[in-house]
Amino acid sequence: MNGGVYDEKVPANLARKMSVLWGEGSENLTNLIEYCILNDIRTFASCKGHSEYDEAYIGFTKMPKDFYKYIMNYMQEERNDRSIQYNLSRFGNHEPKFCVRVYSDAKNREEMFEKLLEGTKEYTKHKDDLDLSGIDSTFDETVEYIFSKDGFGKSRIIRANGSAEPYKNMPEYYADKEGHITYAYSPIRRFCRSSKKALSSILNVPKRIKEQLLEKEITNEDKERE
Repeated sequence: MNGGVYDEKVPANLARKMSVLWGEGSENLTNLIEYCILNDIRTFASCKGHSEYDEAYIGFTKMPKDFYKYIMNYMQEERNDRSIQYNLSRFGNHEPKFCVRVYSDAKNREEMFEKLLEGTKEYTKHKDDLDLSGIDSTFDETVEYIFSKDGFGKSRIIRANGSAEPYKNMPEYYADKEGHITYAYSPIRRFCRSSKKALSSILNVPKRIKEQLLEKEITNEDKERE
């Protein structure tokens, strides 16, 4: 996908076609995406890495928090590698997003996707009776926080060895190359989405208009989040 985002559910009859497209020639990434589609494990972006020593990643969303905990714990047990990173964030559609990435050569990138496939298979097999009692405390605390009300609009990077960066505020807007808003949070996001204006226009919204938007009555979407 070259870093692109697809956030809709893929029909099972298109699983092979789309996994080949998004797998970008990586056998293990292709197999991982296909398995995820067929087993209702939601992914939203991926990249195999396109140069000699490049970033490879896959993103997951709309999954229960135990999935994220299990995958991080599984990858730690199988490959305690500082180069593997996890990013948990919560913005846009209010669903936590989880990205697993590595900066490495092609061999290690393929190995990461292979281990992720094994981990997702193990999760599918044991999801009704998961034992997370021995999970790393950083993984557990991070997922719980991102899923909580206070975790809305936050992001954190964790490494496979359990070390973590401090929580960071997500930027208020995300825009594509053409400047169209792809994700936004805060009450102003409703204006962003409804107007479909370019990022330059959003940034230049008069202060008085922003204040009016912030004072608007809370929406049902916000009530559900809280």
